[in-house]
Amino acid sequence: MGLKSKRITIGYYKWILFILMVLSSAWLWLSGAIERFVLGLGEYGYLGAFMGGFFYSYGVTSPFAVVLFAALGENLNTTVAAVLGGFGAMISDYLIFKNVKESLKKPIRINHYRIKIPKIKSKVFYILSIPLAAFIIASPLPDELAAALLGLEGFEERAFVLLSFSFNSLGLLVIMLVTKALV
Repeated sequence: MGLKSKRITIGYYKWILFILMVLSSAWLWLSGAIERFVLGLGEYGYLGAFMGGFFYSYGVTSPFAVVLFAALGENLNTTVAAVLGGFGAMISDYLIFKNVKESLKKPIRINHYRIKIPKIKSKVFYILSIPLAAFIIASPLPDELAAALLGLEGFEERAFVLLSFSFNSLGLLVIMLVTKALV
């Protein structure tokens, strides 16, 4: 009996970790710790813009990063802050993309079945997915969607890095310019 319970615990460790991460993220969100941390990056100027770019890519922290860049746009050169933030966001996006691409190589196990997710090799999907992914990356939407979309297609890493840097920088620049114009 002890052996079977050990197998269950080992077999479901990813789910246990996932649940713990969701619970801890919810606690950090509700306590305001994430908000205080991200908004505190604004005190570091251009370094804060670079670090804030990391948080622009993730769905949970993206709203705070938008507020951070709106505040940074008032005091810093918007172009330099957007480029530095775009570089930070590109690093986060690359980590997401690499993880998604590696995950798609392995078959998904459901009970005793293994399902391999095939790469999509449709020209129409390719033509439509790039502008959609670029829009997702530039916007505060979670970049995990764009990484999954382009990962399914087998998009090249170099092209993804260039796309991510360009459109994250553009999105951050637009956020800062719009808030500067409104304030």
